[in-house]
Amino acid sequence: MKYIITERQHKFLIEQEIPNWFKRRFNAANMEKHITNGEINYPTLCDDFGDEFEFADNVIRYAVNEFMTIDEDIFEDERYDEWEEMLIEMCKEKFGERLFEAYRTTCQDEDEMMFESDDKKNRINELVFKYLDGQNFKYWDEGDGEFNVADGEFGKDLIRFRIQSSSTVPDHEFNVIYISDELVTKISKLFGVNGKIAINSIINWFNQKYEKNLTIDDFEWLQDSDTYYAEDDDDY
Repeated sequence: MKYIITERQHKFLIEQEIPNWFKRRFNAANMEKHITNGEINYPTLCDDFGDEFEFADNVIRYAVNEFMTIDEDIFEDERYDEWEEMLIEMCKEKFGERLFEAYRTTCQDEDEMMFESDDKKNRINELVFKYLDGQNFKYWDEGDGEFNVADGEFGKDLIRFRIQSSSTVPDHEFNVIYISDELVTKISKLFGVNGKIAINSIINWFNQKYEKNLTIDDFEWLQDSDTYYAEDDDDY
């Protein structure tokens, strides 16, 4: 185990007749994945929860429940409730402060956001990055440095990267990232942000993933994607 907080928890993990799969899988790295899934499950946390304690409690319970469903037989064990509550207690010790800070950073008053908006943007980027990294995207090399990112091997393109020649400046090339309306809408709805914030987060993820340095000025809608977001929206 990577974290054992109290003697009682130590006895819980070592002495009780807990299934072997349980002991093997219950570690910090694995539970971090379930915690992240819990955070993604509550994208509108500021509307859904009254404070950081309620948010953390719900995320942790979601994560523990997801972990416990790995083996459905465990639900029939008379010690299920005891195991569940102990795991929740241990996750609160390990992840509680991080979740408190996530809520405080995301759900600030408007006056506070004027000074700490970068923290909120970073937090949104972090969640979007984790979500996109977990998707089954397919990379298609189009040659000459150009490529597509599709929704799985047989899915349609969600992102295209192109290198285009200027029609006004001789021998000048520029990069363009084409993003589908479907992907922007999904990120916008999932994380409760407007279209431009969603686009920026996708571009930031793309830059990190594929070692590019694009901005929203390099963005165009992918063909058949015609959603328009007003230019006077300055939230990005």
